[in-house]
Amino acid sequence: MRRYSDSKPISSIIRREEKTDPTPEYQRGPVWSKKQKQLLIDTILRDLDIPKFYIRTVNNGQYEWEVVDGQQRLRAIWEFKKGLYKIAKDADPVNNINIANLSYNDMSEDFKDKFESYTLDIVELADATQDEVAEMFLRLQNGSTLKAAEKRNALPGEMKDFIRELAKHDFFNNCDFKNKRFDFDQVAAQCMLLELNGGVRNIKNTDLEKMYLENDEFDFESVEAKKINKVLNYLTRTFPEKTPGLKQGNVISLYIIISMLSEKYAISELETKIGKWFIDFETKRSADLDLPEDQRDSEMVAYQNAVGHSSDSIESLEYRNKILVRDFFSTFNKILPLDGMREFSYEQKLAIFRRDKGFCQLKKECTGKKLGWDDDWHADHKIPFSKGGLTTVENGQVLCADCNLSKSNN
Repeated sequence: MRRYSDSKPISSIIRREEKTDPTPEYQRGPVWSKKQKQLLIDTILRDLDIPKFYIRTVNNGQYEWEVVDGQQRLRAIWEFKKGLYKIAKDADPVNNINIANLSYNDMSEDFKDKFESYTLDIVELADATQDEVAEMFLRLQNGSTLKAAEKRNALPGEMKDFIRELAKHDFFNNCDFKNKRFDFDQVAAQCMLLELNGGVRNIKNTDLEKMYLENDEFDFESVEAKKINKVLNYLTRTFPEKTPGLKQGNVISLYIIISMLSEKYAISELETKIGKWFIDFETKRSADLDLPEDQRDSEMVAYQNAVGHSSDSIESLEYRNKILVRDFFSTFNKILPLDGMREFSYEQKLAIFRRDKGFCQLKKECTGKKLGWDDDWHADHKIPFSKGGLTTVENGQVLCADCNLSKSNN
């Protein structure tokens, strides 16, 4: 990589707008507020210094320059020239001339000249690899307010590239949040880490960065890569259009349960019903928030707390998943396991135990004793498996150990 220092007037930068790529893939999008833009223009008109711009020279047929650092300032300059915003209403005069609330076209010719002739200090990077430029971007942004997802997007390696592609999946466009500052990448990365782990775990930013660094040679054709695409494809069929309520936090919970179900249960052709179930659950949760404190469902209160606090911790994810699983199997109590297994799954046992409130249903060796989740209780087939009984929540029941052992197939 070679570096060259140069200086150019703003007029030259304006002419090069169409040949300049302000947002290469390692860059964040526009995030400056109007006040920040106005302050930059005010600084220029007062002939005060602003930081250097770092530009990478490219020749890809469309662009000649790629912005490494200074994107927000360049956008502010281009937008002011186009009349997209005005100088601040409370701006002080410059050389006793009022500039407050003026657009570019409102300014005198002398002030237009002053603006366009202002010299920008530029560092041009030539023969720079993508990894070299991404590393320089991170170093230049050190100590800035870059979000964690924006920093990860500048890391080298195949995992970064895979997440970038995954964030373009149709499902994310149907969610109820925007891809502002790589929010789609954030959720995609969290789902990927869950798949690599084979289940629930911490998905904090430090965990995600570690995943990027440890999987810099990630295989796009790996089992995990195919699985996450399979789940997202299912979710796209489940929510085929923009769906209010699909926020970042509950999308992660939704992903966890669909990932598990797709491995263990026959859920093909249930997309529409599962979509309705999830929206109904979220509607019920939202309605509970509006109830007086003494009328709220304690489980929903705990679920809401888990969403609102440390939502990316294993404890929060496990609790939310536990409640969602029980609600799912209470609704889909006839759903069948894929392999026709005899034993009830953990998820089915949760739903059976909650439905029966922990009471033994046979009452043969007891009078219907109350059992705790950690007690020695059995999930039993009402119609025996050997007689064709299905391993479904509907055909399951809570039995104490004594009643189950005394029970025959008859």
